[in-house]
Amino acid sequence: MADARRQFNGTIGGSISRTAQQKRARSGSFSAELFATQDGQQVGKMKIEHSESRRTTTITDLENQRGATFRGVGTALFRRAEHVGRVLGATQLETTLTAQEAQGFYRHMGMAPDPTMLATMRSAVQESGQQRTEAQLEAMVPVWRKQL
Repeated sequence: MADARRQFNGTIGGSISRTAQQKRARSGSFSAELFATQDGQQVGKMKIEHSESRRTTTITDLENQRGATFRGVGTALFRRAEHVGRVLGATQLETTLTAQEAQGFYRHMGMAPDPTMLATMRSAVQESGQQRTEAQLEAMVPVWRKQL
């Protein structure tokens, strides 16, 4: 049985402005906003950017309104970002929103620290003679990714 706190029964919508559509036609990249609404009220939003040349959709902002945390709003927005990325031909979803309090959510959604950056971080720490756990190293990586 699903955790009732994580059930989001609202609507996910969004728009890509005419300017963004024109920009995409010229450059192959654009940004968009996705919105989560429930009972006519906005309860969350996410901003994404898409790069066709990198085949990557990037989450650049994710916000829940007070009281909407742990109710599935972020999950619903994340799933929509995955869908948009796939439709646009992205092979990966990434974020630089890697504050420690957000990492559990991103890990739950299937993201992980960029492996190349993690290896570089591991080498730099070893060369400096410092000791860090794997979790501490992962927390230091500025980009997290998920293959789509």
